Amino acid sequence: MLTPAGERIQVKSLRRTSTGRRTNLSPVRDAEYDQLLIVIFDEDFNVTEGLRLPRAAVERLFDHDPYVNGRIVRVTRRMRADPEVEAVDLSSVLLPGEHA
Repeated sequence: MLTPAGERIQVKSLRRTSTGRRTNLSPVRDAEYDQLLIVIFDEDFNVTEGLRLPRAAVERLFDHDPYVNGRIVRVTRRMRADPEVEAVDLSSVLLPGEHA
């Protein structure tokens, strides 16, 4: 995604369910982004949380895994506690075609 200011944002998502314990996102395979935006959904696909990390934080926190040819970002306490990880309020974001 490209913002009007020219910032390149890679978006990844994670769906939390009552039975699932998944913490990992699909691999980040390139470096053609400035920020990583993580969108977390509940089991009904309601947005519950947003997190933003600069690319430098992604590269510092998550090693490149040659098996997947990318970095597997995991939403953990350690990641959330990092000073460069920013909570983002996505509650007021509308999809195209939606009306407030």
